[in-house]
Amino acid sequence: MTLKLRFALLLGFLLGGFLIALAVLRGLERASSAALVRNDREARAQLLSHWIDVTSRALPLFAGDLAQSEEFVGLLNRPEVGSDAREKISASLASAGATWLWVLGEDGKPRFHAAAAGRETAAEFPLSSADFIALVAETPAPRFFAEIGADLIEICVRRLQPPASAEHRDWIAVARHWDDAQLRALSALTESRVSLNARHELATAPVEDPRLAIVRPLTDWHGRALRVLRVEYEIPEIDRAVQAHAQQSRVFIVFGLLLLTALGLALQQWVLRPLRQIGDSMGSQNGALVAALSQEKSELGRVAGLVLASFSQRDALEREVAERKRTQEELERSEAALRRTFEERARLGRDLHDGVIQSLYAAGMGLAGIRTQLNPEQTEAAARLEQTRAALNETIHDVRNFISGLEPEALKLQTFSHAIGALLEAMSSMGAFRPTVDVDEELAAQLTLAQRVHALQIAREAVSNALRHGHATHIGIALRRHGEFAEFEVVDDGLGFDIGASAAGKGLVNFTARARELGGELAVSSQPGKGTRVQLVFSLLIL
Repeated sequence: MTLKLRFALLLGFLLGGFLIALAVLRGLERASSAALVRNDREARAQLLSHWIDVTSRALPLFAGDLAQSEEFVGLLNRPEVGSDAREKISASLASAGATWLWVLGEDGKPRFHAAAAGRETAAEFPLSSADFIALVAETPAPRFFAEIGADLIEICVRRLQPPASAEHRDWIAVARHWDDAQLRALSALTESRVSLNARHELATAPVEDPRLAIVRPLTDWHGRALRVLRVEYEIPEIDRAVQAHAQQSRVFIVFGLLLLTALGLALQQWVLRPLRQIGDSMGSQNGALVAALSQEKSELGRVAGLVLASFSQRDALEREVAERKRTQEELERSEAALRRTFEERARLGRDLHDGVIQSLYAAGMGLAGIRTQLNPEQTEAAARLEQTRAALNETIHDVRNFISGLEPEALKLQTFSHAIGALLEAMSSMGAFRPTVDVDEELAAQLTLAQRVHALQIAREAVSNALRHGHATHIGIALRRHGEFAEFEVVDDGLGFDIGASAAGKGLVNFTARARELGGELAVSSQPGKGTRVQLVFSLLIL
């Protein structure tokens, strides 16, 4: 690919980045406009709810006053409500802005109804007796919308306060018709265009629409929408903000195109042409092609001078490259020999563990068996046997320390999980047990060599103790992450021991020393008959 094509691609990428930036800018503009509309919608929705509550507050107040009115209750308790009483009730309804009134018994059946002056008497209450009983059982003071024919009404129900002698308490339901007058009053309060729509028109205007629409469902006693109250506001300020954003985008586009054009011309004149001369000179090994360019006091002029100097240094460079290649090959051979040495040391450690240590351990077990066959009076022989066993144990300890000196090099050649597996396999000669290994491989790969060595040695000592002293049948080893800390744990189901009553052995001392070197914390928990848990927690940021 030529440099000219590369610079063309670079300009293409810059143009693409410019277009992406433009798209992001447009997206931010739309998001800003949407945020303006959303904030305005939220504010106006709260204001709308306030005005609806204000305009609707008179209905529940009127219903509550009637329910508490002794005069109204007295009128209803008469054997027959006269025309004067009905006219008085109708006038009260009209003055309160209500339309209809029903009095219902405890069985949910209307026993009296009235209409405001100038209104036709409602034929029937919009709810059945069973629905009304279910409604007042759920809500003591319900307020809901209903339909009577094609009209939408708002109903407020309150319980009548009966006289002290009454055995039953009735309900009063007051309704208000949501007609054009109600909508005009709400429109005047909110300074908007208000309309009642069918319930399937639950939708909002798009963000780009200069009108802001807020919809509020008007629900029946089941919570189902009967109608949709739609309030539309004119928002010319949003449209002006969008236009301002569009002008900013046009300025950005013109500036970006001019910048890209100037960049293309500058690259052609100041970069591509000199680079083409340098490339032709290097391709033909002809220094005359860049002789004039090398006289210019510019970066590419200095490059041309370096090209002329490079012709004379080429042979020396080729010799140096050949020498470095030979050095690299020697280094690779040395690394291969070093790796074989590491493998041999690891094999030697395994042979010592599987051969010498096991033989010494078997010899110690044999001496222990002989000790049990001695007579009680053979104290001198028993003492010598114990001295011999102690010497064997010291020898085993020395050999193990020697193997530990070999293992750090072996650990470089295998993963931590493989090292744990090799340890458990080697320990299987001390007794039959079921191993469980749960190692976080990603965490193990982050451990330093020192951390791996200390964890492996703690595992070796803990497994050995579990098999030799605890006679464990199951041993689990786990490595887990807890934030910036690693948790290494060895758990067995052996005989356990009383930590408080037991003197600290060499194994516990070694555990504590290794934990201190790691800058971590060691916890050993055990109870007789309940196994042992050795837990080491150390930071991943240390060592």
